[in-house]
Amino acid sequence: MNINTDTSPLQRLGIFFVGLFTFVGFGFLAWITFNLSGGDVDSNYEMKSEARALKINEMVANQDNSYIPTVSDFENYIKINSESEQIISQKPVPGTKTFSEKMAAQMAAQVAAQADSSQSTDPKQEVTKKDELIELTINALADPPGTMKFKETELEIKAGAKVSLTFLNPDVLQHNLVLVDKEKKDAVGALADAMLTDPDALKKNYVPESEDIIASTKLVNPGGVDKIEFVAPSEPGDYPYICTFPGHWRLMQGIIKVKASDEKATPEATDSKSSPIAENAKVEDELIELTINALADPPGTMKFKETELEIKAGAKVSLTFLNPDVLQHNLVLVDKEKKDAVGALADAMLTDPDALKKNYVPESEDIIASTKLVNPGGVDKIEFVAPSEPGDYPYICTFPGHWRLMQGIIKVKK
Repeated sequence: MNINTDTSPLQRLGIFFVGLFTFVGFGFLAWITFNLSGGDVDSNYEMKSEARALKINEMVANQDNSYIPTVSDFENYIKINSESEQIISQKPVPGTKTFSEKMAAQMAAQVAAQADSSQSTDPKQEVTKKDELIELTINALADPPGTMKFKETELEIKAGAKVSLTFLNPDVLQHNLVLVDKEKKDAVGALADAMLTDPDALKKNYVPESEDIIASTKLVNPGGVDKIEFVAPSEPGDYPYICTFPGHWRLMQGIIKVKASDEKATPEATDSKSSPIAENAKVEDELIELTINALADPPGTMKFKETELEIKAGAKVSLTFLNPDVLQHNLVLVDKEKKDAVGALADAMLTDPDALKKNYVPESEDIIASTKLVNPGGVDKIEFVAPSEPGDYPYICTFPGHWRLMQGIIKVKK
């Protein structure tokens, strides 16, 4: 049996109108219901609407009375901002020549102020402080590089004295300095060699754990420095110091001779100023070796640690300058009574565009010898012939402003 579901166009139109009237009827019914319930009257909504309208009207009124910027106003704004950027860009940038000159000028002013204030200090107080503390300096030998030896191999101090020891390493290898008990060098050295298998050896600065160790520095990198303080043993005797980096200790050795408190220690251990030749000058085959350090404690002091040395007239001199300070320094030896003249030339180098290339060493016939400008932790070595005429020859740092504080004298004797 076949069922025909097709409808005529007239039937389809009737169905459409029935659906439309139904939809409109439901909508009209909903509108009537909304009005009868009072939903078309919302006082809260009306209040908010009125407040919003008043706010808008007020903003429009204010805007009508306000100033509207023109094109010229925007042009002036751009011009003002561009000029401010130019002013900011004129500030010296670190690493540039302008920045270096400005910093040097500020430093020179600070040095001058510090020099004026230092003149009022009481020298007796400084002497008292130095007498209470023995200062020793030991250097790793750097010529030839990798020699694995200490430059100073024998020092003397009094028993029970408070010691400040500065260890400088101008060598190409890492080194430390370990002071050990009498006759315990080999025992501590064997422990040092055994640290080759210790995974924490570097953290320990290659210093073995031993009750025979009296004092030790950290492991100092090439060009570095370390400073330690300790109390000298109370029992007189010969106390070895070695480098405990594995293998080094067999060559890198020295002795600190501890004397009884009633004995007189040699000048090299008690006061470098009383006999500078004993501590800083060493004659080997007619060559005098001098070592001068920049003072690093406190940092930025701008002073030489050794301020008075003695050499023979006409002697051949090898001078090592070590800079453990945080500032750059050089060392310039000048003719007698020419310190101020060369210092003035040094200050004038603030305007010299090639000052850094010249290591801040001015051109002057009054200069006898000079090192390069040494960076913090660096070292430089020079050789020269001592003047033939006896007298006091100043040495200074000619970085602008430093020379007023950073001074010393080499006494040339017959």
